[in-house]
Amino acid sequence: MMTRSDEGWVDADTRYFTGSARLRMETQTEQFAAATVVFSPGCRNNWHTHPVSQTLIVTDGVGFYQEAGSPAVVLRPGMSITIGAGVNHWHGAAAHSSLTHIAITLNNDEGNAAEWGDAVDDATYQDAHAQLEGTPLAPVSAGRDQLGDFAPLFAELNDDVLFGRVWARRAELGARDRSVVTVCSLIASGITDSSLAYHLSTARDNGVGRDEIAEIITHAAFYVGWPKAWAAFRLAADIWK
Repeated sequence: MMTRSDEGWVDADTRYFTGSARLRMETQTEQFAAATVVFSPGCRNNWHTHPVSQTLIVTDGVGFYQEAGSPAVVLRPGMSITIGAGVNHWHGAAAHSSLTHIAITLNNDEGNAAEWGDAVDDATYQDAHAQLEGTPLAPVSAGRDQLGDFAPLFAELNDDVLFGRVWARRAELGARDRSVVTVCSLIASGITDSSLAYHLSTARDNGVGRDEIAEIITHAAFYVGWPKAWAAFRLAADIWK
């Protein structure tokens, strides 16, 4: 059953979730209900349907949405998914990242209760991660755009080798971990300009949550220096606000 916690949060019903999740009702009317749901890493809900429709708006972290008979979709901040009536589906966090989304559920005459089915088995959940690893990196053209005429070799190495080949080696090191290494390296070097802002945004998109980046910078501060951490926090707070 659900248990209450501070500030309106409740723990998700363990009958319908694998792993731990919290939710908070934001708005509830006769027509719809809106709730914020936070899935811990590895947590997902059971297969289920809705009587009318539901829209998910992802605000933090990385996770998955999957409809029965279709491949999983990778969820990242800023994405939204609308689920039709009676569509059997599940959603939840990736193994390496929490996931936060707003769920807006339309009501019918009987309310908006979901019809819950079986838990998502481990094989299905692992298959979803194959979609995550297969997500192509966005092409980078900054080198050619800014230095193509002045330093064409450097531009080629930046765009095609560093971002085109090294960042693509996800089997050896995942994109999220590469982001953490890169962010820490830039902070340690005192680089707190647009380069760090870009890689902080990339880290967010690769599944580093707000609480995680705060802990990463706090930990790094003891090794790289307090002023560098302050500068990094100013950028991070704006990106994760």
